[in-house]
Amino acid sequence: MYGAPESYLVDTEGTIRYKHTGYITSEDVERVIQEVEKWKR
Repeated sequence: MYGAPESYLVDTEGTIRYKHTGYITSEDVERVIQEVEKWKR
């Protein structure tokens, strides 16, 4: 852990699949959506 703000995406198994440090921008949202799409494969 580094410091606030930090965001994590956790899958249904409880595994941290993505970590983002800093504020989330609209560009970050697109990146996160692409990351989640990978989980479906």
